[in-house]
Amino acid sequence: MIRTLFLTVSLLLLATFTAFAAAALQIPQGTTAGSDSAVKRSARLPSFRGGDMFTFCNYVLENLTFSDNYYTEGEQIKLVVRFRIMKNGKVKDTGLTVPADDPVDKQVLDIVQKSTGWTLPLSGRDPHRMETLSLNMILVRGADGALHAEDYFAYKKADEMPVFEGEGPRKFKAWIVEQVGDVWPDGSPINECVIVHFVIEKDGSMSDVSVLDEQTLSEWLPERIGAVLDAAPRWTPAVRQGKNVRIKASMSLAFGEEAAELAADTIRNDDAFQVYEEIPRFQGGDLNTFRQWVSQHLKYPVEALKQQVEGRVVIRFIVEEDGSMSNIEVVQSPHPLLSQAAVQTLEKAPKWKPGMRDGQLMRVKFTVSLDFRIPFSNLEAASTSFGSGSRSNFNQER
Repeated sequence: MIRTLFLTVSLLLLATFTAFAAAALQIPQGTTAGSDSAVKRSARLPSFRGGDMFTFCNYVLENLTFSDNYYTEGEQIKLVVRFRIMKNGKVKDTGLTVPADDPVDKQVLDIVQKSTGWTLPLSGRDPHRMETLSLNMILVRGADGALHAEDYFAYKKADEMPVFEGEGPRKFKAWIVEQVGDVWPDGSPINECVIVHFVIEKDGSMSDVSVLDEQTLSEWLPERIGAVLDAAPRWTPAVRQGKNVRIKASMSLAFGEEAAELAADTIRNDDAFQVYEEIPRFQGGDLNTFRQWVSQHLKYPVEALKQQVEGRVVIRFIVEEDGSMSNIEVVQSPHPLLSQAAVQTLEKAPKWKPGMRDGQLMRVKFTVSLDFRIPFSNLEAASTSFGSGSRSNFNQER
């Protein structure tokens, strides 16, 4: 009899921004569809049929097809394609940066290779320059019943930015502060500055919410803000070239005495969508990507299964400035066998893209909860399935 092991990895508690050191930003050569930094890299960019890389990205997605025998609705696919644009407007030297041995790989390469209608700038461009197309797509079921790819990249800017109840982000910030209130549960005034990260989806809802409490005084405030965000009205979504797009947002919320100080900072107050902190990225993805990696590599110890040992293991670790994981420690565990399995798995994790703040690399501390559950009484083999947490809270450590 096969028993299914349900393994839940929840990044629910803390990711603490600690000491940081200055570092220069290295920007790779080429332009990237799905990246707002492309415009900053060069004032002389190639155009595709009168549009830009965003236009080309949508052209590629619209020409992809997906078999129901291999793909499922809601599946997310990421690819990065490198290619060279010739003077005649055609493409050569096409290839994937990380081949995934997936049926969509060949399709994407074929579409990019056969694309025509490129126009190069008249001067100031390296003839050997390689361009980069970053695809982040999600599969949806169309009106024709077939699977289609939609752009799933979270942009920082759009032609029309999101609107909250007819106004801008300041209205949203004021709404959150009003809903949260100005006193702690014990009645004392709240004097805090909190950073909120989230994504505004194409339908105006919010996802990937994280709360960074700079004072690290209490879990109550991040949890309270999270509950308010869960009940928030929808935004009018962002629009880019006539299409609704996802927008990555970061806002400073100030309570009490901190509100006056933040209001005096006109740069941060005026540009409410600017991302001031960048949390570490794992294999080009977000926290869900790390959860998926853990679910694929964490094995239930055989001896623990025999002893019917289960429960939650809580582990802390630091993502260093070079992206490596250090200071892995078990905070809570029902048994040493489960502790050992969890630590050994995290020790094998690939490097992260490190966190940044104000252009500087920084160390980030995470707390991860791993739930080992044995739902059946008999065991012949065990497999793993995965459930993700609903929220991640980020707290600033002084």
